[in-house]
Amino acid sequence: MSAKVYKRAFNNATSKFFLESIRQQFGDESYRNALKAVQQHIDYYSTLGKVKLTGLQRIVDQMK
Repeated sequence: MSAKVYKRAFNNATSKFFLESIRQQFGDESYRNALKAVQQHIDYYSTLGKVKLTGLQRIVDQMK
């Protein structure tokens, strides 16, 4: 798994589920890459000026 930004939106519960599943199934390195990708996703959306993903940011901060 690579830590590439994604542009598809998921709700917070789904994002948390994916992160937990990645850690469980693929290990810590893939989990860290997934966290980086989610952070890049948050950063991307913040540049659009439409939405602030504060709930998703809280999830990333808690799961780091």
